[in-house]
Amino acid sequence: EYFLMPGLIDGHVHISELSQTDMLTACGITTACDVSVSSEIRKNTDKLKIHTSHIMATGDVENGVEHVENTVAAGGDFVKLFIEVPPAMASRTIPEDVLKDMVNTAHEKGLKVISHAASVPAQQIAIDADVDILLHTAMRTATPKELVQQVKDKKLAFMPTILMMKMFTIAPFRDYEEIGFEYACDAVKLFYDMGVPVLVGTDANDSTFVPAIEHGISIF
Repeated sequence: EYFLMPGLIDGHVHISELSQTDMLTACGITTACDVSVSSEIRKNTDKLKIHTSHIMATGDVENGVEHVENTVAAGGDFVKLFIEVPPAMASRTIPEDVLKDMVNTAHEKGLKVISHAASVPAQQIAIDADVDILLHTAMRTATPKELVQQVKDKKLAFMPTILMMKMFTIAPFRDYEEIGFEYACDAVKLFYDMGVPVLVGTDANDSTFVPAIEHGISIF
C-alpha cells in the first residue's frame, strides 16, 4: 500500500557528506537544519531543503550585531547560539549584553534564534534573552515547572534532541551514564504537558566527539 504525507523536518542535524542528504530524503525528510553545512553540499542537493546559520556564536563573540551581520553575509538563514555555563562545555558564557544585541538584531532582520542550552541555568539565560527555540534538554537536574511556564508565556519552542541525550547515557559521554535518562524524559513530558511546542531534531552526525547518530532513520 502507498500513502501520501508531507515531507518530514529534522530540526537539528550535522551533514558532513553529500551522501547523508540521500539518507535523509530516503526516510521522507525534505527539510533539515544544520548549523555549519558546507555551501557545496547545500548547493548540490535538490531534494533536501537545508536551513543553516553557517556560523555559531560562542562565548568569545564580542559584538552581537556584527555576528548577526556576518551570519547573514555567509548565507545563514537563522542564528545559532551556544549557551553553556562553565565549566560544562564552554570556558565562557556569551556576555549578557552581547547576547541581547544578537537576539534583537536577528529578530529585526526576521531571523529565528536557536540556542544550544543543555542545562537549567543555560536554558534560563536563553529564555531571558528571548531566543526562539531551546535546543537540547537538561539531564543533570530536574527541569522546574516555573522554567517551562516562562517558555510557554514567551511562546518559545523546545527541541530536546532526546535521542542524543539517550545516547549520552549509553555511549557513554562524560559522566551521563551515571546520571541516567530520567531527568531528560521527565523534562520532555513536562514541556509537552504544559503546551509548549516540542520540535523534532535528531542531532544526526558522524562525529568522533559525541555519540554518532545515523542520518534519516533516526527520526523514527
